[in-house]
Amino acid sequence: MIDQVTADAKWYSTSIDGEVLASTTLTLFQAGVINETNLLAHVRARRHDFTKPAG
Repeated sequence: MIDQVTADAKWYSTSIDGEVLASTTLTLFQAGVINETNLLAHVRARRHDFTKPAG
């Protein structure tokens, strides 16, 4: 799923805080978002939460 999120936004993996992305994904899953398509949509909607600032 990380590959889909990074490719979708043309990010480099170094611009993503992997721990926060994993935590976000796990939290959504525990909240009942278990369909992969829905989970991916929720993660994409929250990408500002786990993207490191440029510079």
